[in-house]
Amino acid sequence: MKILYVSSSKIPSRTANSIHVMKMCHAWAMAGHDVVLLAPHEKQMYEPDVRNVYEFYGVTTTFKVVRLPSFSNNLILAHLYGVLCAGYALAFRPDIVYGREASGIYWSSLFGYPVVFEIHNPDTLRGFYPRKLVRSERLKYLVVISHKLKQLAAVMSNKKTIVVAHDGADAEESDPAVDAETVMFDFPKYSTFYNVGYTGHLYPGKGAEILGVLAQRLPDIMFHIFGGEEKDIDRLKNNAPVNLIFHGFIPQSVVAYAQQNMDILLLPAQRNVVASGYKGGDGVETNISDFMSPLKLFEYMRSGKPIIASNIPVLCEVLDNEKNALLCTPDDINQWIQAILRLRNSEKLAVTIAQNARNDFLEYYSWKARAEIVLAKFNC
Repeated sequence: MKILYVSSSKIPSRTANSIHVMKMCHAWAMAGHDVVLLAPHEKQMYEPDVRNVYEFYGVTTTFKVVRLPSFSNNLILAHLYGVLCAGYALAFRPDIVYGREASGIYWSSLFGYPVVFEIHNPDTLRGFYPRKLVRSERLKYLVVISHKLKQLAAVMSNKKTIVVAHDGADAEESDPAVDAETVMFDFPKYSTFYNVGYTGHLYPGKGAEILGVLAQRLPDIMFHIFGGEEKDIDRLKNNAPVNLIFHGFIPQSVVAYAQQNMDILLLPAQRNVVASGYKGGDGVETNISDFMSPLKLFEYMRSGKPIIASNIPVLCEVLDNEKNALLCTPDDINQWIQAILRLRNSEKLAVTIAQNARNDFLEYYSWKARAEIVLAKFNC
């Protein structure tokens, strides 16, 4: 099958959106599909000093990345990107046009191509092009990242079929024998400690602040944070205890290596989570905690390490307390402390929930599994 993925994410960048896009394209290509990814050309928004965009994301050159002119800051010229995407579709002649960039998908549908629109935020459907898309006969179905998001989207979907496909991770971890020049941290010096880790962005509500409190209360345990912008790291470093280590941004290609060197992985999402790029129609940043599907959750499940996560409904779509994770009330520090101590003191419990999480991941949440799910309705 020929798949044209229309993206609004800048490639390369360190956002979860761009990781999602590249991993999905790679999964389809590895399944034998002919895949082209269209991305906006906005050089000032690119991650600096990336020599190989495929290596940056930990994928192989099995699909083509094409950048098209984008004028996102110009209300009139911004429509041109969608038209150019449709023009590329005319040349490529795909079997399906897929993606999260509504204008490119809509213009492609006008030329007769079947399209699938994926959303990660219900407010997306309030936009000009999404409202046109849900009324189009060329839109085969919508894809969402959680069951809660399906409920929220159904109100505005014009009775279109909605497919739930949680986010994912690579089924195969990075090679543990990572090139020493690539790995920017020295784990051996922490090998005598019990290590608890967090990977990902440090946006408000992600819960990274909790690690500072936990580190103060558990001084004999090392806590590690991988990721985050410098401004967020500087904010969290203020008065941080010495057993809280900030490693900064690490390439996607070595995230698994970092996770595998931890004894426990934390996902302390709060009840109000704000992420970059998620805004409602009024321009106000959206609370995504009700419908999100964090990439790190599935990376954690793959790692074979025990997970402690927040007991919020959207995470409970994937996690089952005492079976594949330990779940805690988001802001109850004592529960988080007790969960960490339980796992440190019971190797049997740690191994059991870690293995259960990995088994669930391999069956349902790899990028390969997700790539099959989102195309299943199209192939019917």
